[in-house]
Amino acid sequence: MKVKELTNSTSLQWEKPKSGMPAGYFVLARETDSPVWQKKIFTKERSIKIPLSKDNYIFAVQAVDKSGNLSVAVIPGIAK
Repeated sequence: MKVKELTNSTSLQWEKPKSGMPAGYFVLARETDSPVWQKKIFTKERSIKIPLSKDNYIFAVQAVDKSGNLSVAVIPGIAK
């Protein structure tokens, strides 16, 4: 997963898991001073633009299968 652009919105993109077929993904967000995830956004795409600044939030992505099983949350690397 990669983070790009310095704006008040955040664009995230990620690769599909190496095994399994996800039904979609949850993008997780929390303010930088929070110990728990505060927002959970579902998408079927492998990229999303959300109106939250990466200066104020930490993001992660979880794959979810058709039964609702979740993967471990993956925190993004920095895109160049």
